[in-house]
Formats: sequence, structure tokens, C-alpha cells
Amino acid sequence: MRICDKDFYYGVVLNQLAIHPTFTSINKVGLNDGLYQINDMTRILIKYSTSDENWRFKFTANDFDDIEQERFFHLFIVLVCPKTICLLSYSDLQEIVNIKSKKSQWISFNYSGSKKMVVTGPLRDLSHKVAHNAFPGNIFDENGDPRWPPYSELKFYDDTPNIICSTKDRYFDLADNLDYLANNINHTYTIFFGLKTISHAWKTWNEDNLDKIEKAIKYDFEFDGLKVDIERITKTTKNNEHCHDQFVWKLLIVPDYGD
Repeated sequence: MRICDKDFYYGVVLNQLAIHPTFTSINKVGLNDGLYQINDMTRILIKYSTSDENWRFKFTANDFDDIEQERFFHLFIVLVCPKTICLLSYSDLQEIVNIKSKKSQWISFNYSGSKKMVVTGPLRDLSHKVAHNAFPGNIFDENGDPRWPPYSELKFYDDTPNIICSTKDRYFDLADNLDYLANNINHTYTIFFGLKTISHAWKTWNEDNLDKIEKAIKYDFEFDGLKVDIERITKTTKNNEHCHDQFVWKLLIVPDYGD
């Protein structure tokens, strides 16, 4: 098999992703080069430059078509060169190029041995510098203000152990995304909610961590005009106190009709 330059550069990126502790799967997407799905909800578009300096990456109309189709996933752009890898989010890309354009455009970045890179596109410079260690960590722990801890798995039961659905989406909205909840919005009802995480920042189900989750649950439902009473079902012991073990709450959801 003939080995091309892209195989080396894609290989560097894919290897770094594959050795990450929360990596589970990688799949090629579509026919165009460089587009991959990582785990369940993340997709990346890889661009490479073989130059030793003056790194400039060309984006074609086909690339922007792919980007627009993939924006409903957690989408990242991975710029790889012989010295480093620069990771851009979808919002970063919107800031520096015209995604709607049908013409080819470019992105460049440079650094002089510093810890962060200056990224430029035809519209302007990116408003912030990009850290070298943004890749690959940010792909698995997207920046922003997610409701749930990194590397979480959420499960929902009508009664344990009868599972209704599960998700690893850190932005999962309890009231909005569970269809049957919306159908019962005018009625009091009960649901069991389980969560576990393998994040190194969440080691045990101590009172502080439990309080953080319960505040997120209350905010989620109250934002949609619902009240929620929370009861802890799991009883932590030395054998199950770790956050990589699921903790279960019983949620009583009540319509908020006001005073």
C-alpha cells in the first residue's frame, strides 16, 4: 500500500485521540479526506501542512459543506504541522472565516516557542490564543458551561432497574430532551435519575459533589417552570462511594403554577 503524507499527519492526530483514557471509538465519515467521528457525539476535520514554518491551511467549498452538515455534532478543526497541533472549535472557526462562502479560504497559525498560538483567518485574528495542550483534551471535555461532569453517563428509569434511556451528553437537558416528560408537563410524576463519571476531578460522592449535581437538577427543571423534589436513593458506603459507581436519585416533578 502506498503511504501518503496525509497518512502520517492523520496518524499523529488519531493516535493521540486513541490513547486518551475516555476514547471509545473512531470512524471515518463521508468520502472527503480528514473527517472522522470520535466516540458518540464528536466529529473532527483534520487539515495538515508539511511546511517547517508559515503554517497555512486551505479550506475548500467542500470542506465548508462538510462543516455545515456536521455542526449538530460537537465539531472541531484539527490543524496539524511538523511541530504541533492546533485545535479550533466550531465557534472559533466562525470567528475567523466566512463559513457560508463558496470560495476557498485559509487559516494560519504561528508561535515562537510560547505555550499558546496566534490563529488568523481572512476575516480577522482569533480573539484568543490557542494552547498547545488544548488537543486532545478539549475534544473529550468541550469548553463551555455543561450541566454534568466530564466523562459522565446519565441513565433514566421509570422504576429501577427499568431503564428508559441513557446518554453521555454533558449538555443534556432533563426537561427538554426526554419526550415523555414534555407530555406530562401538567402532571406530577416520578423519575429515577442515575449518574456516574470517570473524571479524575470527581473521585467520591462526597457532600460537595452531590450538592453540585442536585443544584444542576433543580436548575434544569425550574428553568422550564417545573418544581422538583430530590431524594437520594443510593446509600454510599466504602464499597460504592466512588463517582465511577452510579449514584441514583428519585425525582418528583411538579408543575409550578406560581403562588
